[in-house]
Amino acid sequence: MKKPVWYNVHGKELPVPSFFMIYNIGGGGGDRTRSVVYMDLYNDNILNIRIPQLYNYYYLNLMATPSFDASTIRHLPEYDNFADFIKYMRETLINEKHYYSEKHVPKNVDYSKIVYLLDSGAKNILDDIVEGKLNRTNKQTVIDRFVEEMKHYYDFANRHKFDIVISFDTGGKYTFKNNERMNEDLIEFDKFLNQHKQSINLFLLEEAIKYIKTKNEYYPYILATIHGSTPKEYKEYAEQVIKLESKYGFKFWGFALGGIASSKGMDPSWFVGYSKSLGISKNTYLSSKATKIVHSVVGERPIHPLGAGGYDSIDSLYKSGATSFDSNTPNRRASDGDGNIDIASQVMNTFAGGSFSKYLIGKKDSKLRDINPELEQAYLKINKLLRTIILCGCPACSDIYSVDDIKKLYAGGETNKEDFFLAKQLMCSHSTWQHIYSCMKYWYDWEE
Repeated sequence: MKKPVWYNVHGKELPVPSFFMIYNIGGGGGDRTRSVVYMDLYNDNILNIRIPQLYNYYYLNLMATPSFDASTIRHLPEYDNFADFIKYMRETLINEKHYYSEKHVPKNVDYSKIVYLLDSGAKNILDDIVEGKLNRTNKQTVIDRFVEEMKHYYDFANRHKFDIVISFDTGGKYTFKNNERMNEDLIEFDKFLNQHKQSINLFLLEEAIKYIKTKNEYYPYILATIHGSTPKEYKEYAEQVIKLESKYGFKFWGFALGGIASSKGMDPSWFVGYSKSLGISKNTYLSSKATKIVHSVVGERPIHPLGAGGYDSIDSLYKSGATSFDSNTPNRRASDGDGNIDIASQVMNTFAGGSFSKYLIGKKDSKLRDINPELEQAYLKINKLLRTIILCGCPACSDIYSVDDIKKLYAGGETNKEDFFLAKQLMCSHSTWQHIYSCMKYWYDWEE
C-alpha cells in the first residue's frame, strides 16, 4: 500500500512525516511567550510550509501553579476556534505588551492553515487530584474525579476546534514539582497506578469512546494512546484498542505512542537485538521498535510517537511506520541559557564557561542540499560557533547574515532582554527547521 504524501486534516495539509513544534504557553514565561510572538519564524511562505503545533491542556486551562500569561490566556473561552485565539494572543503580546525586539519585523501568519494538536498533561491533573482529594481507603474517588476531568478535556478540545486531540490517560512526565517526589499520597497512588496502569488506561479509553459517541458531532480527530511496559504488553494493548473500536463501532483517527521517548528505566526486553553497530541510539531503537509493533497491529494509520522526534530519530521512526512526532529539545536547548543574561555578554569568547543556549549544526538547507560537510550534526553552545558555519536558509537564517548576528543579539541581553529572547528564538527556529528538512525528503516519495 502506498503511503499518503499528506493527510487532509479539516481541509489542512499535514505532510507525512510531520514534526510538531511544542508551544507550552501557560506553562512557562519568557521563551514560551516569545514562541508565539515569533511564530512567523516557524512558517515559510516561500515553501508554503506551516509547522504544525502541539499545545498542553493543563497549561492552557491555567491549572499549573504558577501559570504564565494568565491575563491573556483567560480570554481563550471567548474564542470558538483556537486559531483565532492564537491570532489574538500574538497581536496582544506584540501590540500591547511589546514583547518583541525591534531587530525583527513580525510577519503575517495564516493561522487558519496551521494544524493544532492538543495533549492533556493528564498526569499533572491526576497528581493535583491526588494531592487534594486522596482518601487512602478509597482510590476509586480519585478515578471518578479523573473521569470527570477527562470529559472536560474532550469538551475543551471540541469547543475550541483543535484539529487533533491525544486521548486522555494516566500518562507520564519527566519533570516534577519540588514536593512531588516526597509527597506520601503521590508515592502511594503511583504504586497503585503502576500495578493497574494498563487496565486503568483501557478503562479511560473505553469511557472516552462512550462519552464522545453521545456527541452529535465531535470535531477533533483522536489519537488513541498506546501503553505498555514491555514489547509484549505494547502489542497486546494495541490489540485491545482495536477490539474496543470493533466493540463500539468507533474508529480512532490514529495512535499516539506513550512512554517510549527515553530508554532510561525501561524493561531490558525492549533492547533485545540492540547494538551500537546499528548506528542509532537506544532512545531511537526504543521508539522505533514501539512504532513497528503498533504498525504491525494497526497498519497504515497515523502513528505519532510522543516526544520521540529528535533530529537523529526521524529517519528510523518514519521507516518504522511513524507519520508524525514531536520533541521539545529545540526549545530546551535554546533555553539552556535562560536566566543567564550576565553570562550572555561573554558569548563572543569561545573559551567562556557557564550556561549558554545551544544551536543545532545545520546539515541540510531549505532546498535539501548538504551543508557544513565537515561538521557533525549536534547541539553546540552558541559561544563555540564559528562565523564560517553555513546558514540553512530557513526563516530564522534568512533574518541574519551569519551566526555572529545571533551572538550580538544574545550579548545585547544585558541592556535589551528582548534582543536576548529573539536570539534564542532564532536558534530554536533554526533547530526546528532542521527537523522539518529531515521530514521533507520523504514528502514526495511513495512506497511501492
